[in-house]
Order: sequence, then structure tokens, then C-alpha cells
Amino acid sequence: GENDPFFFEVNMFLAQAKFETERGIRSCGFKLYGKWEGAKRSKTWIEDKGASSSMLSRGTFCAQTSIRVGRRQIPAVRGGLRRIFEGITIAMFSEHSEEKMYPFVPFAMNTSSDTSKQSPTIAYYIANPERTKQGSIIIDTAFTKLFQDYGEDGTARWIINAVGFLADRFIERDYDSSCESSSILKPLGFRHNLFATFSKFTPKASIGHARVHSILMLDHSGSMRGSMGNLQDAVNSYCHERRRMGGDEYLTVIMFQSSATLLYRQIRLSSISHVQLPRAGGGTSFAPAIQMGRSMILSNFSNVFILFTDGDNGDHPSTLSEVRCLKGHNHVLHTIGIGGEGHLREYASQTGGRYQCGSATGLISIFTSLAQFVC
Repeated sequence: GENDPFFFEVNMFLAQAKFETERGIRSCGFKLYGKWEGAKRSKTWIEDKGASSSMLSRGTFCAQTSIRVGRRQIPAVRGGLRRIFEGITIAMFSEHSEEKMYPFVPFAMNTSSDTSKQSPTIAYYIANPERTKQGSIIIDTAFTKLFQDYGEDGTARWIINAVGFLADRFIERDYDSSCESSSILKPLGFRHNLFATFSKFTPKASIGHARVHSILMLDHSGSMRGSMGNLQDAVNSYCHERRRMGGDEYLTVIMFQSSATLLYRQIRLSSISHVQLPRAGGGTSFAPAIQMGRSMILSNFSNVFILFTDGDNGDHPSTLSEVRCLKGHNHVLHTIGIGGEGHLREYASQTGGRYQCGSATGLISIFTSLAQFVC
């Protein structure tokens, strides 16, 4: 959906749609209307404050982690979200009551302090495959933000969650450890400006096999002496998984301690069978590695940055500046830590990336999972 007048197609669909539900064949009792200026004057976010779908207040989204659909318990659409950028100009729902909205369920409320304009900004319908061949639906009343404001905190995570939810697939291995890797949704060739909507927006990429350039920035400071073997195995597992998935894959590996060293430069992944990492020694600084990584970016590729460390860095201001440069160019940084969170979650969230933590012995699982997640 979008603001007035660009929601007309949604309203045409809602006026004619019939939904097969537990309560029988139902029609929608609402439509979209209006143009509320959400972040027109200052940026606003919808936050996770632990609310249920029936107890949403302004500026919050539903914290429910799973949903029962027939005999299945499926992951809710909020997995991994802490906040969602609200958008600039936003449509509203004409009716908010449970009876009028059914079979849709409100997921997020706008931030308006004007009670007459308080409304869900996102709602969803879950199709039960035991009853219907229909698919699930998400209505986001600020659709343009999904590509115009892709770099804003939470937008990338929301897109991934929504795609996984609509495809009825587990988007993250965390959701179901028994899920076969072949059945995990793998978005291919995604670009932040991929989708066209109104006539003034033109797509600049097409969906196809992914062209991914993985830029691995790996800690080999002195504290890593006992874990370099685990890290090497994990990196090779990542490379194996990316090769298995196919596509045009390239790899850059940067090792860092107090300074950064280029180990592999923009090599085709299919040309190497094994990655050999150096011995550990030295301090820990992230900024030189990220700066070097930015100089390795390949055009017309999805450049995926992955930062691994076993501890916090001593150059947080410089690192944050480098991370913001990545964000400014719509590059995503994923972070992995085995020595505490430090600032790693903050760095990842700045770019819409994923933060993971674990132990040295669990690195193979973490890196393999990330290889299946990135696009």
C-alpha cells in the first residue's frame, strides 16, 4: 500500500477478495485511505515493546515470536526485528477493530499522537494450507520505504522477514534446526533499488543468479591463538556452502590485528579449494580492516561484509565512522563474536546486518548459517 492516491490497487483487491478462514468465507471490512506524514519532519521508528497484536499502542509492533496456523506452529514475521523505520508518507486503515480487520491481524501501529490518525501501518493475513490454496498477504502502508529508505535501521531485516513469511519458508536456520538447507529461502540477486512501483521509479537490476562478493574481515590478534583452527574450518565451511549454492561468487579475505593485511583479493571462489589463515598475534582494531574492505568493493555485485572477532576493539569511534560509510552506500555488514557483544550488534544494526555470537567450537555452524542467509 501507499499514501493517497497510490493505494487504489490495494483497495480494488480488498473490495473483491474472499478469504477462506476458520470462520467461513469472509470479506474485508476496511480499506486504505489518507496521507499521514510519518517521518516528514524527523525520522521515526516503530519499536519492539513486547506488545501482543491485540494490545498494540502507537509506535509499537507485535512481539509475538510464533503463530499457530492449523496444526502448524510457524515463526512470526518479527524475527530479529528491534525497530522498523516508519516511512515518510503513510496510508491508514479505515477500520481498526478486530471484527472489521479480520482475517487480517495488525502487526504495527503508526506513531501519530493524533488519536484520529492512529492506525495500523502493517497488517497481515495468514493462509492456512489445510483449508485453502490462497497465499498469505502483508499490507505495508508505507511501501516506498522498502527501497527508497533501504539503509534505514530495520528496513532490510523487515524485507527479509516479509519475504520469508510470504513464501512460507524458514528464513533463518535458528527457526528450525531440523530444516534441510535446500528448503531454506535464499533470496538471489537482491538490490536495494530492485523493485519498481509508480511510473517515476525504474528498476536497475533484475532477479537472477546471485553475483556475490564476500568480504571477510577476520581477527587474528594474540587472543585468537587457540581458536585459529576453528576459524579456518568455519571460513572453509562458508566457502563450501557458497560454492554449493552456485552463482558468480568472489571472495576477499582481510586479516586484522592492530593493522589490516590483505590475504585474498577478489578471487573467484571456484578457483580455490581451501583457505589457509595465518597465525595469530597483535592487538585488535576493526577500522583498518573495514577501510580496506571498502576499497575492495566490486561494482555490479552484492558486496557482503562479514566481521569476525573474539573481543572488543580499541578504536570504536573510527570503526563507527567506517560502518556509517558502508551504510551510506547501502552495503550490509554482518558481525560475529565469540568474546562478548561489545559494539558488534550496534555495527550490524547500523547497516541492517545480522549479529551472531557463540563459541569457537560453534563457528562452523555460525558461518554456514550465514552463508545460507546472505544474498
